[in-house]
Amino acid sequence: MDENEFRSTYHSINETRCVFEKGLNARRCECRRARHFLLAGREGYRCTERLRQERCTRYLDALRHQARFTLGVPDPQGPLPHNKEIRAQIGGLEGVRRLLSASDGAERAFDVDALLSEAEQVFGSVEAIPFDALLPDVAAFQGRRRSGRR
Repeated sequence: MDENEFRSTYHSINETRCVFEKGLNARRCECRRARHFLLAGREGYRCTERLRQERCTRYLDALRHQARFTLGVPDPQGPLPHNKEIRAQIGGLEGVRRLLSASDGAERAFDVDALLSEAEQVFGSVEAIPFDALLPDVAAFQGRRRSGRR
């Protein structure tokens, strides 16, 4: 299957792509709304609820915009390079988890839907999350280290 055919098939079977798919594929987070599938030996995730997917998209777009200096991307429109996208996704979610845990002392599971649902309740909307408080988590996030080559 060539790349164009793969993309066409992928988009036809996955109309509500999970915007946290990179984080899910890297096994750095989970989501109770995501459904896993395989296509031509590659993994993908779709969201089971369009409204939740739209909320996640709004959150991630706002985070990318706020973290543009931290990520070293002057204009975060469109897809980010893989390593910067993982930093935004996972570092941002770790920051949300830290903020929510600090407010009541309870430890949070790393479920995207649960975190963003709770953040929505606490802050009123995902756009109202204090993103400046998340930026240290985005900056500090370290992806998987490369193994040394011999």
